[in-house]
This record gives sequence, structure tokens and C-alpha cells, in this order.
Amino acid sequence: MSKTKAAQRRTFIIGTIIGIHVLFFIGLTAGLNRDVIMDKWVTMQADMEEIKDDTPPPPPPPPPADFEPPPLEVPPAPDLPALVEAPAPANSIQIESRPVQEVKPQVVERPPLVPPTKAVNFFRKNKPPYPSASRRLQEEGSVITQITLASDGTASCSIVESSGTPRLDEAVTKWCATKKFDPATRAGSPEAFSFKLKYTFRLEDE
Repeated sequence: MSKTKAAQRRTFIIGTIIGIHVLFFIGLTAGLNRDVIMDKWVTMQADMEEIKDDTPPPPPPPPPADFEPPPLEVPPAPDLPALVEAPAPANSIQIESRPVQEVKPQVVERPPLVPPTKAVNFFRKNKPPYPSASRRLQEEGSVITQITLASDGTASCSIVESSGTPRLDEAVTKWCATKKFDPATRAGSPEAFSFKLKYTFRLEDE
């Protein structure tokens, strides 16, 4: 609101108050009716309300262009005491680590095996008899057999490679089964022993 409008408003209010007192005084002296005075009073109030200024107050002035907000002050961090390593208690137990020694299993050496020399020499120097049926039919061939001498000295044969003729193979197995020798030994105890031999049947050798 400008200064001129404010001065006009004050002047009007003062004049209105003076006019009210003048009318009230005139009414009392002239003996006017009370209703007439009240009508005048209402009319003056309406005029006063019309003069009221509804203009909103002006906004506050903007800050100057060179205005800078004060810097934000951050309080310094408090100084903390340095960490000091506490000494070990006097009664603490210190465990000494030692390398684990590898325990090697003990190897028990077995005594040597004494082979049945007599049995081996016999089977090497001798061979089964030629079957008569094979000689008549002119059957020839070689048999590879595995001879096993049991702990009781009895011999047995198993065919590793056949001669191709069942009669020649059977002649070898039957011949071995009839033999018995001193068994092999280990530390004086009898033990089974096996070895392989090859027997060849040829008619020209007979």
C-alpha cells in the first residue's frame, strides 16, 4: 500500500468519527428519531468497508546478487588415543608346534621259497606217453600246461594252450595227476608251487 492511500484512509476515518459525533450531537439537540441516527451509522460503516484496501502486501525484497551464504563449519574430529597392544599375561601357556613325523609301516620280509627241484626236473626231462589212438590217426601238436604241486606234494595240470586235439590234451592232464613229489617249502613249512611247461607230440620222435 502506498503512502497516499494510507493518508487518505486515516483522513476518512478521522472524518467519519467526527461526523458520527456531530450527528449524534445534532440528533440530541434537534430531537431526531433514534432510528434515523442508526440508519446514518450503518451507511457510514458500509462506506468504511468499501474503502478497505484488499491489496496483498508486497513480497519481501530479493537478496542482493552478491550475497553468499556463510560456509558450513564442520567441527573437527576428536583425537582418539592410539591403540597400544597389551602384553601377554605372565601365566599364558605357549604351545610349541613340532613337525609330525611320518610313521612308515614296517615291512616284514618273508623268508625265501625253496622250490621243489626234483619235481621240476622230472617234468622237464619226461613227457606224457603218446596216445595210441593219436599215433594211429597221426595226430600231432603241442600243449602248454601249468603244473601245480600242492603243499601235500600231489601234482595237477591245467591246459593253458591246447594242441587242437582233445586226446593229446587229456594225455597230459592224466599223466600229471599220477605224480607226487616233495612240495616247496618256506621257512620249513610246505607251500604250493606252480610252473609252466610245453609238451610236443610228433610221430617222428617215436
